[in-house]
Amino acid sequence: MNYYDLIKKIPFFEKKIKQLKGKNIVDIITDLVNNNEPLIIDIGSNRGQTIDIFSKIYKDAPIYAFEPTPDLYKLLLYKYQLFENIKIFNLALGDKNAIMDFNISSYSPTNSILEPNISTYKNYDYKLPSGKMLSDTFINSSQKIIVDVTTFDNFYQKNIPGKIIDIFKTDTQGFDFEVLAGSINSLPYIKSIICECQFQQFYMGSKPFYNIIEFLYSNGFYISNLLKNNYKERIFECDMVFINKNFKD
Repeated sequence: MNYYDLIKKIPFFEKKIKQLKGKNIVDIITDLVNNNEPLIIDIGSNRGQTIDIFSKIYKDAPIYAFEPTPDLYKLLLYKYQLFENIKIFNLALGDKNAIMDFNISSYSPTNSILEPNISTYKNYDYKLPSGKMLSDTFINSSQKIIVDVTTFDNFYQKNIPGKIIDIFKTDTQGFDFEVLAGSINSLPYIKSIICECQFQQFYMGSKPFYNIIEFLYSNGFYISNLLKNNYKERIFECDMVFINKNFKD
């Protein structure tokens, strides 16, 4: 049984998910933020897609961005070298301080500490802009590198202790539960979280999406909305927006 089938067993959950048509990220961000220079955390920055959106809305907002893939880290440093408010860190985040294997392929948005579940990807395969099938990129171009991993709690205490975080975005391809678990002491200082939740096990050893919901709920966060997605029939993954009830207006 996959995670999507489990959704159907949770009373009203599937109906609720379908009712939440989702907003685009610009509307989400403007709804979440009530100041002109919000403090933003971007975990899993890839090529800076989300940073670009944040910067367009809030020109001077301090942004702390994390990207463990060496080539992407260098790209981000070059791309934002003139932006003093954007700080880039070549780190992976998780639930412990460690040195770990990191899986990369020619399609960088799927890079993850966890190994891709090829059989699941084959069931929901699709063609990339390059013309290749996604599952083929894992089979033909996957490799492992070593990366430094730290907890967000450790980073927070060393760099921005006591600061209120307006937006905490995490998209780490199946490793987001560990990222959040490593942020547990910082959660009281976080107003909102944008987190990828996967309804299929696309990565080996990834925690079910409902573990993320339960964890955040037990720490005072509730689901506010979803980011708009392009799925027409089945939702395989989505970005959920969580609000800290202690900061609710």
